[in-house]
Amino acid sequence: MAATFTRVTGHQHCQKFTSSGTMAAGTLVQFDESGVVAVAATNKSVAGILLEAAASSNVVLVDMITAGDKVKATGLGITLTASSVGATFDLSAGSDLASSSNKDVVCADFISATSGNFWFQKTVRGGSILV
Repeated sequence: MAATFTRVTGHQHCQKFTSSGTMAAGTLVQFDESGVVAVAATNKSVAGILLEAAASSNVVLVDMITAGDKVKATGLGITLTASSVGATFDLSAGSDLASSSNKDVVCADFISATSGNFWFQKTVRGGSILV
């Protein structure tokens, strides 16, 4: 199941970048070694949320995330409970969460078994910004 991520708190700061592959809107992205956005992986710094679907080499709009921004995840493949608040989780291919070993995100709010709000532990600025 692919989760969708949207901003809950923090100032929206959108920038354009080139994409490295096919990705759905609402996917978490990171920068690859060439400065383009790619699907985020665990234990890597998240750049932001892809605001539109992308194919390889497309120019895409990314809502940049900074530490402390709260992001809502819906359609998760893991099961959350009220006791998940405060627990850490790992990213799973930019479109889901998994059990925690790298502690990529912290659960801030329980919404339902497949939805919650999260804070990101590792964020980054960078990439090759397009204007």
